[in-house]
Amino acid sequence: MTRNGWPVTFSIGLITHETIPESAADMIDQADSLMYSIRNSHKNDTLHRVKRIEPIDKVL
Repeated sequence: MTRNGWPVTFSIGLITHETIPESAADMIDQADSLMYSIRNSHKNDTLHRVKRIEPIDKVL
């Protein structure tokens, strides 16, 4: 790509769920949001988040 003068960047959002997400669309939306967060701040990077399980006492 560099040899041809084509500017190529990458921004990757990764999400790990401790439990099964509500839907595949929900999981993709979360990863997409992370990817756009990288794109809007700086490019050529990755961002990974873990979707943690909330303790039951905080839910009630």
